[in-house]
Amino acid sequence: MRFSCNKMPCALQHLHEKCAKRTAQAKRASDSFVQFSMQQVRTFGIFDFSMFKTALFSLGLLIGAHFSHVIRKFRPLVWAGFLFSYGYLIWRVFFSEKD
Repeated sequence: MRFSCNKMPCALQHLHEKCAKRTAQAKRASDSFVQFSMQQVRTFGIFDFSMFKTALFSLGLLIGAHFSHVIRKFRPLVWAGFLFSYGYLIWRVFFSEKD
């Protein structure tokens, strides 16, 4: 049910306007972040995509290792692989000057 602005109490109308402004700001910020990330990903090479796949694969293994007793003993190795590949991707997207 939508409220008409002239039927809404003054305090609620002010809150509604404030929330609408914050939502618009958040949308602009997320759009800017996504555009920046997409621009950086366009410069990825084969090694960068292999690190991305390694990060996704090791994250899946970590989730699966939570339920499997066979893989639990390899969790530190999987964590190391995940943290290294994820750290590399963060560095590559946000801090690398490579074009």
